[in-house]
Amino acid sequence: MTVHLKRSLFMAGGAILTLVSACESQKPKYEGPYAAEVSEAVPMIEKAVGLKYKTPPKVETRSKEQVREFVTKQFTDSLAMHDISGQEAAYKRLGMIPDTLKLQQFLTSLLEEQIVGYYDPHTKVLYVVDGAPKDMAAITITHELVHALQDQYISLDSVQKIRDDNDRLSAAQSVFEGQAVYEQISIMLGGSNIAINLPGGWDRIREMIRENQGSMPIFAAAPKVIQETLIFPYLSGAEFYRNYKERKPGSIIYNDMPVSTEQIIHPAAFFVTRGYVFFVPHRRGQGRSPGPYIMDQLKTAGSAAQRSLMLVRLHEAHFSDQLAALTYLRGLPSVDQRRLTVMGFSFGGIQTMLAVERGPGYRVAVNCSRLNSSPRSSRHACAPGRSPCTSWSSSSPRRT
Repeated sequence: MTVHLKRSLFMAGGAILTLVSACESQKPKYEGPYAAEVSEAVPMIEKAVGLKYKTPPKVETRSKEQVREFVTKQFTDSLAMHDISGQEAAYKRLGMIPDTLKLQQFLTSLLEEQIVGYYDPHTKVLYVVDGAPKDMAAITITHELVHALQDQYISLDSVQKIRDDNDRLSAAQSVFEGQAVYEQISIMLGGSNIAINLPGGWDRIREMIRENQGSMPIFAAAPKVIQETLIFPYLSGAEFYRNYKERKPGSIIYNDMPVSTEQIIHPAAFFVTRGYVFFVPHRRGQGRSPGPYIMDQLKTAGSAAQRSLMLVRLHEAHFSDQLAALTYLRGLPSVDQRRLTVMGFSFGGIQTMLAVERGPGYRVAVNCSRLNSSPRSSRHACAPGRSPCTSWSSSSPRRT
């Protein structure tokens, strides 16, 4: 993907996902348009990201005409026109877009359709479109204020000017947009783990991002390659950031950026270069693992009591698979036997707690599941109001 197509994505952030959340009003600390929304969002963003704004963010409004002028400018400087022309020729040669499609004009119209607000790294101002619906404006402000905070710690303008390394630019763009999407949703859910506390979990997040984009006529009519190019930083970026935040809590990602889209799509490729060995066994009936899928098996239970009994037996069988995976890892010379860690989500969280109970030799165990479905492990469930992820360390055998 070209540099200039990637640059334009900063402008589309506010329209990527629409959720409505009721928040308590606070006394405005910032003057100008949307002072109340900014005052409310800033402390929540600082808490979520773990950084403070060095200077107060600035917000202004722009007419639709001014927005169109800004969008058009992104595609009409000589370098942008050269890149887009080359991209258009390549797409047409590969049959990915119609021969009649004028890419520059189409991208201008598409981005205009999506913009509710945008952060401009050059002027250091967050612009909101005049007449934007109040709920959409509030959501957009939260998302774009994350970009404003990012820009105070890593120059977004300089990153956007990277040339001749589109893959690295795409990876950086994915971090910036992915973090903004993730923290935007997390804040709206009260600062919680969105994969656990949103009905449908992370899969539902993926669906919502695609549904919201698909509801826009120009985007819905766009060739698949353009749709996926625009969605990638938000969707894959948010998934990468979720993985990063869970594996390196308290770390600042701007200090350790991924350098390729491979590392975005496959987070293990990112963490392996930092001294981690990853092994992700698929449970039976999923991925490349043979056998019946556990949910299909549970559907055959005749009653709730039978289902509970079957669930316990299936977890016992799957736990034997976990021990087999652990045995395999212990046989690898590159694995530090003293620092083995297990981490699980949902059913994997139940398996994690079974491991803590049986003590197979993990140094640390991280459980991201409330375990409500496990009759054997219900005593380990997270209490209401506590973090949905709990951890255990062999050096301090208690939940932290």
